[in-house]
Amino acid sequence: MQGYIGEPVALEEEHSFYSLLRQNESNVLVVGQDILAAMSIFNHSISQIIPQSIEGSQVYICNKVNMDNDYYDRLDSLPEKFGNVKLLEGDKEMEKVIEAVFDEVEKRKEESNKSRIILAFADIYNLRSLRKSGYTDSPLAVKLVGILKDGPGVGVHCIVHASSYENLKNVLDVHSVLGEFNVKVELRGGEGYKIFQSNDIGAEKATPDNLNIANIETSQANGIRKIKVYSL
Repeated sequence: MQGYIGEPVALEEEHSFYSLLRQNESNVLVVGQDILAAMSIFNHSISQIIPQSIEGSQVYICNKVNMDNDYYDRLDSLPEKFGNVKLLEGDKEMEKVIEAVFDEVEKRKEESNKSRIILAFADIYNLRSLRKSGYTDSPLAVKLVGILKDGPGVGVHCIVHASSYENLKNVLDVHSVLGEFNVKVELRGGEGYKIFQSNDIGAEKATPDNLNIANIETSQANGIRKIKVYSL
């Protein structure tokens, strides 16, 4: 399954896309404070993934963007367009879905299933039950790591957005989990460049001319590319 999310900034003809394959590490990580760009990536990705999925596939969206944010409701139309997209309400429902998806991954290790499951998190840090206690991962985060590691091979993928690198660190052990994302996108703000493990890359400061500018690294392209995320 392919998702196109942005147009090139350099003189290139092909727009930027990523693929979700039934193989290890096929998850998507988005880090940065540009909430509109993050919501656009979610919207365009899910809108393209669903038509490429077989019957029985399911998308679960955990929207933890602050409700006072101007762009909080930008994903609300997806369940209306697609019957197999569910926008989860409340932390308890999100926790139950994470546990259910973890159980499904374990089940699929023994029983083949061709349908896809996408588990998406917008501003994941705000789901408090995923946060670390000191240096210890929460029990729910341990299950999420299990999904990240074992899910792609059986058709279960995660799209994870954190508003800052520091927030991501407070949910996941980035040193051991970063390799489970073969698609990485850095948005403006929040030190997202650190997901590339390089100090030489950083999204530009916002100006009227470079809104929605991001950096992307995928297994389909060589190196890190600068893109303009599609508008929403």
